[in-house]
Amino acid sequence: MKKERITKVSGNELKKMEDLTHANAPVGPLLPQDFWKTAKVVYPDSPKEAVKVRYDRDVLE
Repeated sequence: MKKERITKVSGNELKKMEDLTHANAPVGPLLPQDFWKTAKVVYPDSPKEAVKVRYDRDVLE
């Protein structure tokens, strides 16, 4: 993603944004009210591998 397309928005601005969720997207289960009180960070078993890929400019456009 191009750096100039990355922006910060406030919560109020986010609420005003268009919802781009697909019409046929499945509805997930609702989280209980106390979900974040007991949530824990889970790290993957192995670290990610760095990969470098080169594409022609016209492919990216």
